[in-house]
Amino acid sequence: MKPNSIALTEMVKKLGYKDYTNIANKIANVLKDKEDFEKKYIVTNRDNNIHRVEKIEVLRESETLVDNIAILMQYPHLFGRDADTYAPYRELLNGVDEKSFKLKVQRKSDKLKTDIKRSQNSLKMIPSFMSAILAEKSIDIRTQSLRELLEKTKGNNEIVDLQNTYELASWNDILELKEEIENSSDDSSLYQKLGEKFFEIGEYEESLQALDKSTDLNPENGISWAIKSIIAHKHLTLIKKEHVQALARTDFSGEIANPITAEEHWINERVEDTYGDLAAIRKEFLSSAINALSFWPAWDIKRSYGKAEGKPNFFYKLDMSHDTDIELKRQFLFLAMINEIDAHTFEVNRDKLVEIIRSFQSWDTSQYPCNSAFHDLNNNDKANVFKVLSLVSSEDIKAALIDYFHEKHYHPLRARRYLELLKLNNVSVLYCQFIGKKEYGRQLSLLLNLDIKNQEIDNLNQLATMHFCEVKSSLVKVKRKFKADLESEFRPPNLFGEEINMSSEEVKTSLTNALNISAGWDDYLESPAWQKYPHTFELDRYFFSLLLTSSLLELIHFKHIERNIGCLHELSENETSMRSALSEIPSYFYCALIDRIDTDKLEKEQRDNLKFALDVIYKFRLVLDEEEADESLYYC
Repeated sequence: MKPNSIALTEMVKKLGYKDYTNIANKIANVLKDKEDFEKKYIVTNRDNNIHRVEKIEVLRESETLVDNIAILMQYPHLFGRDADTYAPYRELLNGVDEKSFKLKVQRKSDKLKTDIKRSQNSLKMIPSFMSAILAEKSIDIRTQSLRELLEKTKGNNEIVDLQNTYELASWNDILELKEEIENSSDDSSLYQKLGEKFFEIGEYEESLQALDKSTDLNPENGISWAIKSIIAHKHLTLIKKEHVQALARTDFSGEIANPITAEEHWINERVEDTYGDLAAIRKEFLSSAINALSFWPAWDIKRSYGKAEGKPNFFYKLDMSHDTDIELKRQFLFLAMINEIDAHTFEVNRDKLVEIIRSFQSWDTSQYPCNSAFHDLNNNDKANVFKVLSLVSSEDIKAALIDYFHEKHYHPLRARRYLELLKLNNVSVLYCQFIGKKEYGRQLSLLLNLDIKNQEIDNLNQLATMHFCEVKSSLVKVKRKFKADLESEFRPPNLFGEEINMSSEEVKTSLTNALNISAGWDDYLESPAWQKYPHTFELDRYFFSLLLTSSLLELIHFKHIERNIGCLHELSENETSMRSALSEIPSYFYCALIDRIDTDKLEKEQRDNLKFALDVIYKFRLVLDEEEADESLYYC
């Protein structure tokens, strides 16, 4: 040992610290990894014996620094967190902001008071719990109330307060984990559990300290990285809100040029500070998220088929692992990550990120060029997926755009979503860049026409649905009457309502009233939707039910004979339309209506045509009856 050097452990011991070995180890980590302390103060860093911990010698002149680092170990919450620098050194050298520092001290004081109160509350419950348990020979928790037993031990004048049970239970777990950590060698999983417990009660700073230690000990602890990413994302969301509020004071023009008043200077400082905080916390979130997704818990058995053979079979949610209770979907974290990522961060972490992206494509880009769950995402998330695929390669983004914006996937009901996505600025730029402006224009026109079709059909459905519901409501009593007439041979009269006593004249009046309400239904046959897309499956069943019901009502009243027979023929020729129409018209009601059509008034050709159409429709109705009966038996 050189005359001007001393073993770090010895120096710490001479300074009067009890746990000098542990303290020296923590100080050594700072001296070796932070700033340029190692070059200036560490003389040797050797291991003379393979079975001994390395011995570190430092210059004697480092005593002040070593003593200060030991003192600062008690106050990590009062300074920032940075993986590359020693935050207390930087902040104290530059001078702390008095207001901010006092606020941190106040928060730390409040936190310590809260911790003391938790311990006191937990301690307070232990004697009562012991007395309650020992007072009974045995306790069946299925029938005996522990609350009542606790109240007996407390006496009549004291209430058993159980409202903070979850917090105290977590606090007891935290104390046990801390004790377990003190009595064992460094274990990443223990620090992970400790961090998780702190996270559950909202103590994010303490949680991050434990999780940082966990990932230091095991950089592949995906659960710890995942919890860190959740905390960072919460913080990021808060900082974004603060930054927007600061920008709002400048009408979103950035900093105020040539500030004069103290308030204007303060606003500029706030904009600058929140922007700096935003960049720092975004970097922290992305780092945590990338590692979490890379080391996400997985099934023991790897994938064994196709291009994914040998790849990890990741859990869908974090809590599918037995090592955590935190609920977090892997896809949610992926989408949150790609929402924040930029080209520079992508290039720095290219290998990890490409592998993460491939995992969401099931490692089969031919089958899932976008994402295995791409169609379930909202348009902003889809746009972000396209963004990161463009960072992977030009081939990836081309394949994704061609596959997703392909006519085989288009459907009128989804056309607007496709159109809105294609019009998003970053998607339109990518499409024109990698597919071409001409094809972009063609896709826009195609989707616009599909959207117009959807709107026309939707308008017709809206009108027809309201109209049919009005007609249906006017026929409620008549339908009950017809059903009662059918069942009267098998059931006594007292089981039916007053509808069974409706006279023939009252039935006729109700049918006439329904006819009047149905007036105008034929206008829908002239609508653009029916003229352009007759019998399309996008038309609602109420539209076809209105057509069938109104045609039968008009035939009963001997109105528009040719048109109505033609309408029934057209319906009978299309099975899908006929099924839709009959879905709201049961057999007994259909039969009762057609029985009231006076076919003797019709000419022979009209009568034959009508009989043919009605027979076809009736056969359809019988098929539906059989299907409904089979379905009823299945569910029974």
